[in-house]
Amino acid sequence: MESNVNSVSTVSDGSSGIDIDSSLPSSSSSSYQRYDIQNLARWMEHVLPFSLLLLLVFVRQHLQGFGVALWIAAFLFKSNYILRKQTALKGGREKSVLIGMTVMLILHTMSIY
Repeated sequence: MESNVNSVSTVSDGSSGIDIDSSLPSSSSSSYQRYDIQNLARWMEHVLPFSLLLLLVFVRQHLQGFGVALWIAAFLFKSNYILRKQTALKGGREKSVLIGMTVMLILHTMSIY
């Protein structure tokens, strides 16, 4: 009785019954890696434009907020200076300037908010 002996060793994974030939190069793992990289690149092509748009909107909104905050601060400091100067004048106080600045502050606050 002659036994056929392969020179190639085989490994059996007991659960699936699949024989894996150890003499084959590990090209299957590199093809899986290539497939994963291709999927990652395809996903990035779909996601990247939307992510960049969201980032641009985020940055613009924050810069606009900083600009508005600086504008309000500058406007209030200048108005405060004018009101202090007008109220400090006893005899030369102009009621029209005080009323005008008060109305302008109210309108400015209402237009911003």
